Amino acid sequence: MIKQRVPLKTAKQPPDFKLPQEQKGVALIMALMVFALVSAMAASVMSYLARERDVIEQVQQTVQLKQQLLGGEAWAIDYFSQLEESSLPEFTSSKWLLKQETFPLEQDGDEMVISLLDRQSCFNINLLANEAIAELNYQRLQRLITSLGKNPNLADQIKDWVDGDQDITGAGGHEDEFYQNFSPSFRTSDSALVSETEMLLWRWQSQDLAVLLPWLCIWPVEMGANVNRFPEPLQDAYLVDMTQEQKQKFNARLDSAGFASVNDFLEEESLADQTLEKEDWRINMAYVDALIQVTLGERKMSLHTRLIKSNAGDVRAYGRSYGPTDWLESFFNLPSNETNGQKQ
Repeated sequence: MIKQRVPLKTAKQPPDFKLPQEQKGVALIMALMVFALVSAMAASVMSYLARERDVIEQVQQTVQLKQQLLGGEAWAIDYFSQLEESSLPEFTSSKWLLKQETFPLEQDGDEMVISLLDRQSCFNINLLANEAIAELNYQRLQRLITSLGKNPNLADQIKDWVDGDQDITGAGGHEDEFYQNFSPSFRTSDSALVSETEMLLWRWQSQDLAVLLPWLCIWPVEMGANVNRFPEPLQDAYLVDMTQEQKQKFNARLDSAGFASVNDFLEEESLADQTLEKEDWRINMAYVDALIQVTLGERKMSLHTRLIKSNAGDVRAYGRSYGPTDWLESFFNLPSNETNGQKQ
């Protein structure tokens, strides 16, 4: 018997699925939009990473700049601790500048400039904040300002700035009411100054500030005037009614041997008519300011360090502020450096 072969049934093929032409265009647009969105996100991420890298580089360079500045501070401390004051030039020739040193760094054009300023040969206006001795030193300050050819009424404003009351001093004094007329308004300190920037708030004429600022000190602790570095304006402030002959004898002593001790100074014949207190005097320098600038590539950073030397000879920093110091240097007529204008 012959079997017939039954043909296998083939699976039914689905019909061809075709998108309408309009939907093909929408799909293409959607794909392009997704691609554009992803590209924008990628660009944003790359931009963020680039900014992050720049920030990290800036932070690293700032850390490096600060370390260099602190290295300059250490050099200044060492220099001051070993300073032989007898080897310094006369005040009339160097004024307050004790030393200016430039150190080249690793890369061409990179450098550190350190300027050391004598902040002992000046008048400590913070004495006016001490009520017990304010009147005596107010009179001394008036004589100093007069000796420098300026209006002694400027001492009134300084006294009102540091004293603890609201009583206006003399014809040139100003208390809170005066400063509250400015915008923004502010009040008097009613305490000792901690920075020369406070002097800018007095709104003096620029020529008055230019003359007087270098002569005004802001010591945190009274250490006495240095009798061996005692220029004539300070003599006029501290020594009252000296005759011309007495001044000549006194300055001849300064120009020759100077004074080996405070007692030696108090026993000076030309000062016999003066009423002097031992605690107001010393024979060496206690305060020095270090102005340090470091340049690395296109960046420059500055440090103002205030140094104090104890009676035992130890030197330490008692104040430190980062920021441009060019404005302060200009009052001391320091030799200019070519790094001015670079980024801080």
